[in-house]
Amino acid sequence: MKNLALSALIAIGSFTAVSAQTTPTTAVNNKAKATMTTSNLSDSDFEKLIFNSYKVNFRSYAYDALDLTEKQITKLDPGFRSYMNATSELNKKRKNLVEEYNEEMAEDDTAKDEENETADFIENYWDLDIDQMELKKDYFDNFEDIIGYEKAMKFFILEEDVRQRLNSAMWVEKIPTLLIVPTAKYSNNSEVNNYRNWMLDMDGKVDISHEYTHNGLTQLVKTAYALAEAGNVNTSAWDNSKAMVMKLADGMTENWKSDDHADMAKKAFGIVANMYADLAKTETFRTDSYLINELKMSADKLNKGTHLTEQSAHVYNFFEKAERVVNLLANTADNKVQTQFMRTRR
Repeated sequence: MKNLALSALIAIGSFTAVSAQTTPTTAVNNKAKATMTTSNLSDSDFEKLIFNSYKVNFRSYAYDALDLTEKQITKLDPGFRSYMNATSELNKKRKNLVEEYNEEMAEDDTAKDEENETADFIENYWDLDIDQMELKKDYFDNFEDIIGYEKAMKFFILEEDVRQRLNSAMWVEKIPTLLIVPTAKYSNNSEVNNYRNWMLDMDGKVDISHEYTHNGLTQLVKTAYALAEAGNVNTSAWDNSKAMVMKLADGMTENWKSDDHADMAKKAFGIVANMYADLAKTETFRTDSYLINELKMSADKLNKGTHLTEQSAHVYNFFEKAERVVNLLANTADNKVQTQFMRTRR
């Protein structure tokens, strides 16, 4: 039965080893932060939170990546929301299909029955993929008229990537054979999840207390060290960087009357961005993704001569970019572990 389920996984392309309780890899827009904590959610509520976050947060992610004008956003929004709602319905059908297949495979059937069930599952899953492609085709013309064919095509590429990762997060615990897949130790690292939960669950905001910025920087430093430790990356070169970030973060909360908060935040953001850039150069986390440069650029957007409270959008943007980088590095490392695992089983 495990071989059959493995064949099904190969057919649907779901080899990403991430937990079913992992939040999506998209950035979380501060305007759409959840008001509930992930620790008090039922499985059903958690799935709704993921799907809703997928629709809302992907909007911010995509529009930012496509560099759309306000006029384009206004025109595109109705079609975007319609497409995302239709896609969510297809995602629900995929989820139900996988659950039904899992139940069928748990029954005490003959080998022939299991082969037939697996074949049916693959065909039905591919039917949903065809439906998804038809949906893209239907909406592409509309999107092309508004933002041009290149950005329309890029939109669907971005959406496909995010959706596949979201689907993988749900599929993993449903297919029995994945019990033998190595644990996603990077994506499931406690500090990585702590940062994700901080982004999802945070009630704080940029104000004169500057607790928001302080806490975000503190968690990002913890997460960087946790990833480095999990990947056996030497962090001795970070000692001064960590001390400086914490000094700057603490300094922002000590004197609310100071005019230097933006300057301190900019310096701290830059140091943190460089720490994650260092991780991206190591063998475990190696990636040349544009997200690393985006994080550095977002850190540089703060204006030293303007109060930090007047630049809250830049602060939120930095932490959103940082979340995308954290997820990128964790997924990159886990994918390498998974690839090596599959090679050893051949």
